[in-house]
Amino acid sequence: HEYDVGKLKVEHPWLRAPADGEKNASFYAFIHNNGDTPDKLVAVKVEKFGSAVIHGDAKNLALEAPVLLPPKQKITLAPGGAYVALLDAKKHLEVGWGLEMTLVFEKAGEVVIDAAIDAPD
Repeated sequence: HEYDVGKLKVEHPWLRAPADGEKNASFYAFIHNNGDTPDKLVAVKVEKFGSAVIHGDAKNLALEAPVLLPPKQKITLAPGGAYVALLDAKKHLEVGWGLEMTLVFEKAGEVVIDAAIDAPD
């Protein structure tokens, strides 16, 4: 899956489903900034979770921080690095299905995506 918004491209958005008895998931993707100016992922809206918290600083994953998108670079949100925590799932997520989410960028604006739901592990 690929999604374009302004000069940004979001590729292969996916999330690791909550394990049985858990309510939280983690969202990952590749984000390309093909523009000449930096941008930031500043918010994520997702109806099936209570909230989404962006942990964009790979050097300090405990910190809530936007994902910085330098010009002409690809940023990877992946296990062990920057990610978005999806908190308090409102219902069971079916592995193999998709989850509609809205990514909000400081300059490029909003884009609705469908993130693949992968098994917890």
